[in-house]
Amino acid sequence: MTERLRHGPGFAASLAGAVAGFLAGGILFAILAWPFALASWAALAVGTANTAERGGQIVLAALVLLLVQVLVTAWITQQVAGLAGDAWVPYGRSLGAVVLGAVATVVTAPALPADAALPLVGRSWSGLLVAAFVLSSGRPARASAATRR
Repeated sequence: MTERLRHGPGFAASLAGAVAGFLAGGILFAILAWPFALASWAALAVGTANTAERGGQIVLAALVLLLVQVLVTAWITQQVAGLAGDAWVPYGRSLGAVVLGAVATVVTAPALPADAALPLVGRSWSGLLVAAFVLSSGRPARASAATRR
């Protein structure tokens, strides 16, 4: 097994990965959440015997869906950034970049004017830039032939 230094992707490849992860993760979340939204709406419209218990189940299911969306978004970001930049991206770095990008979006998007919105991503571009910066600024990692992608 040969061992060599692997570099991270460049900023453009990292940005492509972040945008692809953002869009694909959002679409996947919408596909998974649609039946859940219909079922919870129907349960609330019909009215169940124990509304407090049902509300707790709805909140728990929504949190699980949100966690799955973040994990899948990080995986898609890892794969696209790695393919676009011909580089090895660790999943932990990708997950950290997605989480930091989400935090940056939550903090900065409300402060940005409405004119700062871009097509498809809205005001989330600030979080995408943070995620791309985190992905592209990692140290080279040692990877053997067996651990590549």
